[in-house]
Amino acid sequence: MLARLNAVEGIQLAEVDHSGELLRVRARTPADLDRARAALLALGYEASAADPPSQPHTDWFDVTTVRQLSREEATIITDRVLSLTAFGLAAEDRERLQVAVAAALYGVFGHGLRTRHRLTALSSRR
Repeated sequence: MLARLNAVEGIQLAEVDHSGELLRVRARTPADLDRARAALLALGYEASAADPPSQPHTDWFDVTTVRQLSREEATIITDRVLSLTAFGLAAEDRERLQVAVAAALYGVFGHGLRTRHRLTALSSRR
């Protein structure tokens, strides 16, 4: 989405906040900003202006840094899933599984569903 917005004529920079819910778009003119809104609507997103003073202090991610946010999200999702499913695994096996699943999920975020990952079964037998 950020790359698509940056391709809109007159858009100088598009960024997403840490929560992934706010966009910050810098445009040369109001007409350029309108084109960015139209691009967002075409992608299925609702776009409305936020009052700058009401925006919370946050870190912003552009197309060069948003992968950091995707890596963090992959780790959080993996931790949530494993907390519900990885009962009885030895700590070492759980850690290896967490690293493998987070890496696979991160790969899907970066390359779409076409990416294939193969996970090897872990055994906690000693």
